[in-house]
Amino acid sequence: MSSLTLARWWRFLPADEWRSLRLAVFLLGSALLVLAASGVLDTALFAQQSNTKYLVCVMGAATVTLLVTIRAPMRFLLFIAILVAPFDFVFTFQGLQPTPLLAVDVVALCVALPRRPRSTASLAPAAAALPLLLLPAIIGSTDPGYWFVWLGVTLASGYLAFLVAREDGGPTLIAIALTVAAFVQGALAVWEFKTGHQLNLYQASASTATSDEYFFTYGSVFRPSGATPDPIGLGQVLALCIPMTVALSASLRRRIWALAAVAMAGVAALGLALSLSRMSLVGGWVGLVVTLALLPKRVRIRTILFVAAATALVVLMAFGIAPQALSKRISSIFDPTAAHVSTSSGDILRLHIWAAALRTIEANPLTGVGFGHLTQWLPKYGVAVNSASEAHDVYLQLFAEGGVLGIVAILVMVYSYVRDLWRSFGPHRIWVAGAAGALVAQLLAWSTDFQIKYVQISAPVAVVFGLVAALVDRPADAPAERLL
Repeated sequence: MSSLTLARWWRFLPADEWRSLRLAVFLLGSALLVLAASGVLDTALFAQQSNTKYLVCVMGAATVTLLVTIRAPMRFLLFIAILVAPFDFVFTFQGLQPTPLLAVDVVALCVALPRRPRSTASLAPAAAALPLLLLPAIIGSTDPGYWFVWLGVTLASGYLAFLVAREDGGPTLIAIALTVAAFVQGALAVWEFKTGHQLNLYQASASTATSDEYFFTYGSVFRPSGATPDPIGLGQVLALCIPMTVALSASLRRRIWALAAVAMAGVAALGLALSLSRMSLVGGWVGLVVTLALLPKRVRIRTILFVAAATALVVLMAFGIAPQALSKRISSIFDPTAAHVSTSSGDILRLHIWAAALRTIEANPLTGVGFGHLTQWLPKYGVAVNSASEAHDVYLQLFAEGGVLGIVAILVMVYSYVRDLWRSFGPHRIWVAGAAGALVAQLLAWSTDFQIKYVQISAPVAVVFGLVAALVDRPADAPAERLL
């Protein structure tokens, strides 16, 4: 690279105390981008090559190169982290299995190292105590490495959201990122349902036809999962994001932007409906009502009108696409074990699993059995399970496997979350409304499944937790916060 070209890039880079380091990183990133584009990088990193791995290498190198030219790299990295968080893609490197989210979080933490903000939020000490509360269950687990990585990535995602949310326009940026992520997952779910193909990032074609062995079906109806691990995980992510998207719509002064946000929430809601995840559906709609009820009066009526129109359209489209499956699935919510319900046997089994989990708790109330060991205990109480079985309930799972400390951990986090929402209600009512709806949606969705064990599900939850913690220390928002 000529001295003239270097001089041009020197002038292009942001003028700050890190300028020389930025130039060095830019040159390194450029070299990596050349190696990635030529196919050398993925060949060196992976034992088996694929189009997806090649694309990941190119995008990773391009991100590093672009990152140093941005004045606010933390915002850029957090946006990328929220966008890639739900994607179920794990690659093996030197015996480890990192995810793209882990790589983004590590880079973002390096950028965030000089920042050590003090906080009066209740969630801050609660999050710091979380590793200590879960440590016994992790050490006694079947795979401690997995749980340490899960905990680290989850906490890192929340911390990065906390840092960005303290800045001017930070909550808006996070809400936009959650909206885009939900829109992408909802659109993928609609595509999967219409085509009958399941997104598969491990294949060269990135998709594969649904086979008869696909576990998550409802009769003959295919249940889409978007890019998440399964349809239940998709439902929980969308149920979390929809209230935040509605809050974003309420925060935007221009009606066209507010309407666009609600339209994106509509796509997410359609994906949620097609997932046929019952408690996520219940949680998502209850969370939406909570959000609308808590919004300030000055924006509530407009937002309700937008949401009502979008809801009517989503209902028409959902029942037009899958009328029988959706009708039967919704009716089963009210009497899941009735004889006429096709999935009644599965719900009856869930009741037996809950009873066996309670007996496991009675036998191990203090220490629990360790993460991953509940599967070995359920057969002792008359429940036939496979290697992937779990308690089908976050609260029972944490109590059974983590003991008293496990259930205390979630109770402390929820209490701190609610306390921070209460303290932020006056100056940040719009964001409090969205975060309250997101919390209600998750608490309901957690009552029938344990999808939080996936970092693809826990990271978006942690992002909202980080946002809530930051609201406590933020001044009142200006009448019109910048979009980015």
